Amino acid sequence: MKVDFGLGVKDARITVLADNTVNPILAVDEKFVGRVSHAGAAGCLGEHGLSLLMQVKAEDGEHTILLDTCGPKATVLNNMRELNINPSSIEAVVTSHGHYDHFGSLIKVMEKLSPGSKVILHPEVFGVKYALRGELSGKNLSVSREEMEKLVRNGRAARLPSLSREQVERVAQVKRLEIVESSGPVNLASGVWASGEIPVRYPDELSSGLYVERGNKMLFDAFRDEKSVYIKVEGKGVIVLTGCCHRGVANTTWDAQRLSGSKVYAVIGGLHMGNASQNRIAKVIKTLKDVSPDIISPLHCSGVKFTSRLLHDMPEITVVSVVGTTFTL
Repeated sequence: MKVDFGLGVKDARITVLADNTVNPILAVDEKFVGRVSHAGAAGCLGEHGLSLLMQVKAEDGEHTILLDTCGPKATVLNNMRELNINPSSIEAVVTSHGHYDHFGSLIKVMEKLSPGSKVILHPEVFGVKYALRGELSGKNLSVSREEMEKLVRNGRAARLPSLSREQVERVAQVKRLEIVESSGPVNLASGVWASGEIPVRYPDELSSGLYVERGNKMLFDAFRDEKSVYIKVEGKGVIVLTGCCHRGVANTTWDAQRLSGSKVYAVIGGLHMGNASQNRIAKVIKTLKDVSPDIISPLHCSGVKFTSRLLHDMPEITVVSVVGTTFTL
């Protein structure tokens, strides 16, 4: 499929609809005034997960797109009400990958969409997934199905909730929504694309401790189902929006540049560095310095240690975000 970003959008407005953190009194650092606001209402809620709303002005008009729907508590719908966002205005919902903290309220959000709206996801997003816990969480063990079941019984691993294909298809039929299952890039608007399977140029970037069930086998999850969203902004570069960035910052930013033909302008979203070692953190910081975006905002699973290091090493471009934070880019 030919991927054409054209000149890009005129401007993009990115709002954090749901995240782990709320703070309605957070102040904007003066160096980001005009580009960042923290307009979270006191009634906004936090939940382990992420949801990002994109509002863009493109050659083909204005578009509203959602990346992820956070966890199962319908936090994202509560926060839409608090931030005066009408879910019926959303034209497309992209599910970044098959973990419950990103698809958890998908069905509830679908029920609020207008007929003709699209739901974009990778065919493998419905897979049964597992996560190692505790001291095992940063490891990639070779485990059988029986061994994984034993780890789950002993509390050393968790079987994660799965997205139901039957539920998605049923609600789509009732609400007359279009389901787009694609392993390749999907055009969302002029200058805006959901990624395809992000190429793995740097295998050590893949998240560890996570598995997917394939028949009777338990395989290390390489996150073929992961989708990011790339927004090319005219004259500025490409915005990279990530759910968890399980395929890694270097792989994802390289893919965004490859597809858009532009420099990276901003990186916003989960970067899955919560359990990263200091060596791993240093490597990703170097990658980001090489990529040299104008804005980086680590959310959700990015981790306190990693965020602190970003604020220390790259303070001029690092934005601490919470629910309600809006980027005007």
